[in-house]
Amino acid sequence: MATTLPANTTKANFDAGTDDPKQARAEFATNADIQNTLKSALGDFAQLSNPAGSGLQVVAQGGGTPDDIRIHHAHERKTATYTAVAADRSKLLEFDSASALTLDLTAAATLIEGWFVNIHNSGAGPLTVDPNAAELIDDSGQIVLGQGQSATIFCDGTAFWTVGKSRSDLIRKTSDQTVNNSTTKVNDDHLFATLVANETIHFILFFAHVGNDTADMKFAFSVPSGAILIWSMANARVSISNILADGEVVTTSGSDSNVQGSTGNRAQVIHGTVRNSTTAGLLRLQWAQNTAAVVDTKILTDSYLMVWRA
Repeated sequence: MATTLPANTTKANFDAGTDDPKQARAEFATNADIQNTLKSALGDFAQLSNPAGSGLQVVAQGGGTPDDIRIHHAHERKTATYTAVAADRSKLLEFDSASALTLDLTAAATLIEGWFVNIHNSGAGPLTVDPNAAELIDDSGQIVLGQGQSATIFCDGTAFWTVGKSRSDLIRKTSDQTVNNSTTKVNDDHLFATLVANETIHFILFFAHVGNDTADMKFAFSVPSGAILIWSMANARVSISNILADGEVVTTSGSDSNVQGSTGNRAQVIHGTVRNSTTAGLLRLQWAQNTAAVVDTKILTDSYLMVWRA
């Protein structure tokens, strides 16, 4: 919202038609001086090299005198990896890509204390925020925003901090995925989450599937090298080999477990934790038919992966 100041005031344009002209004239003269000083200061402000970069936009009116200050938050859409610079102060940077992107941050000393930027990830690909060199953000080397997540990043001159970032991600499968006549595990197109170095996450996976009891289904989780993985599930049907007993846990990346297939829809619920080491990467569901058969084995739309970041 803009607020417009009146034209310069002079002592000569005082309206004498008041009850107490002498007293009113003295008060008016003082107020006129204050108002004109304020307008002069606004004029000085307009000479700053980059007022918009500081989050304020100065608007000139009439003869060019800056009479108006507006709070200005520019919106820019990014579809590729980008480096945030000083001129991005106060902007909303929206990232929109089906692939993973990175927001690199210029050195904190260059951005200076008080710099901030708003970010939003509207794309399906994860957005990694990576400070310069060994600098930290929220005491970590990186942070990751999933689809639909937002945050405001603040700089204190030596490091970065976020406000408003959710500690949880909900990743929903937006379309069916099919394997037919194959026992070679595939990466799930949707059910995966990004892990930064030295991060711990807890997760729940719900996946609905359909196929038949000839092909059945096998699945596993892959994690980055050096990560510690632990997960378990309650069994729906136990009639094929390599199915977990109730309460049994898996601690090996890529280790196969099986579930029985059916021509009717079935669902599995899995709970787990990943404690990552120094290598960033993904927690990802991988799956295939347990026995090759000419039938569509599917993981269905609206299956989801819920992740909490410790």
